[in-house]
Amino acid sequence: MYMKKKSKIMAHIRRTRHIMMPSHRDYFDYSFFTQSTSHL
Repeated sequence: MYMKKKSKIMAHIRRTRHIMMPSHRDYFDYSFFTQSTSHL
């Protein structure tokens, strides 16, 4: 269940990421990376 939800979120991120502008994408990647590492 958890993995399914996570993969769904990742798919959503992948889908929306290519829509964003490159500069926004870099910022999003960085913010998402720091967000995911803070949970560890």
